[in-house]
Amino acid sequence: FLGGSNFATDTFLQFYYFFPFLILISVFFWIRQPKKFLAVLKNLRPLRAFAFVALVGVGGLSNYYLGYRLHWIHLFYATCVIFLLWEISVIINDLCDLPIDVISNKHRPLVTGILTPEEYKTTAVLFSFLALSFAATISAKILFLTFFGLLLAMVYSIPPLRLRKNMLGYPLIGTAMGISFLMGIHSAGYVPVSVNSQQIKYLLFLLVYGSLIPM
Repeated sequence: FLGGSNFATDTFLQFYYFFPFLILISVFFWIRQPKKFLAVLKNLRPLRAFAFVALVGVGGLSNYYLGYRLHWIHLFYATCVIFLLWEISVIINDLCDLPIDVISNKHRPLVTGILTPEEYKTTAVLFSFLALSFAATISAKILFLTFFGLLLAMVYSIPPLRLRKNMLGYPLIGTAMGISFLMGIHSAGYVPVSVNSQQIKYLLFLLVYGSLIPM
């Protein structure tokens, strides 16, 4: 009825494994620590996260317009990966900017004391595990892009490089936008998809545009 065991495995089994696990963790956290749970939600910075998530969708839809059959579950997982990578970068940034945030961002969970640095680090590890798990269910290319995204998040904020403090931080933002677009391309197809010349033009545009705007 569903088109055979391969269809059921490729399309639904991953969903059954990961989302109940994610929901279970969230509910457990909310019940045990409601104030901390709400503090994490308020610190997600969703508008900026949406920009990167939207680029995954644009990359995937570009495959659709080229005539490829979309793998919607994988495309959705890729948006989850990018969202988690963004939140990991937020956590790393907040940890590294704590002395500054005490003065300029007094509402941040670390500054108010609702969350401790150790809890922040634990959250980053958990989000990294989830991001890599989602990526591994899609393909090796997505897993590589996820590792690369984690590396960018670290060199952007963590000393001694801390590239966000100089002009080299701007190209990293463009690269992060490019990674989001590539994730959409490589996660959306049921068959391996190569980036065509039109998509390369969009990718170059994102690299340049992202390198010229502050985030």
